[in-house]
Amino acid sequence: MPQLLTDPTHWRSRAQQARQLAQRLRNPLERAAKLEMADKYDRLAARATEWMNKTTSSGGNQQGAQ
Repeated sequence: MPQLLTDPTHWRSRAQQARQLAQRLRNPLERAAKLEMADKYDRLAARATEWMNKTTSSGGNQQGAQ
């Protein structure tokens, strides 16, 4: 799996960038959409953290995992 997809720091950084951009947006719908995107990036960070913990605790053996 590409390292970027499983890097929680990457997704947290994207969430922070999205929130910073949302602060500058004047249109409430655009701001809400950008904040929703930031929340999704946070969820990706959490999933990446879970995946890293799972692979670390299982010695990297992910047979059958999706």
